[in-house]
Amino acid sequence: MIQAVDVEPRAGYRIWLKYSDGASGEVELSGFAGRGVFVAWNDRSFFESIEILGGRVIAWSKDIDLCADAIYLQLTGKPIQDLMPGACVISSPRTTAYSNWSCTTPSLTALRRMRPSSR
Repeated sequence: MIQAVDVEPRAGYRIWLKYSDGASGEVELSGFAGRGVFVAWNDRSFFESIEILGGRVIAWSKDIDLCADAIYLQLTGKPIQDLMPGACVISSPRTTAYSNWSCTTPSLTALRRMRPSSR
């Protein structure tokens, strides 16, 4: 399993990450800054207190964290199946969700077709 192994705060709201497979790079987080719990990042010393918890979580204290897997996918541009074999992407115009269901699971449309008609 690929894990985050090193993290450094950078200028603005950027962080540099390195993963156990050698992937590394900077990620821009300014889209979160100043919104909701991320208002805490306005204190630069707080933003710089970033740490990795268990290789799976990028955190600032116990109150703010980001998924290391999601950042890895953004950083590398790889599909989720590279990180989680067998995962499927379920998306709609407003949301995208990931599932560890086998990709051979019938689609919702197919399941609706198999359901007995109520007529």
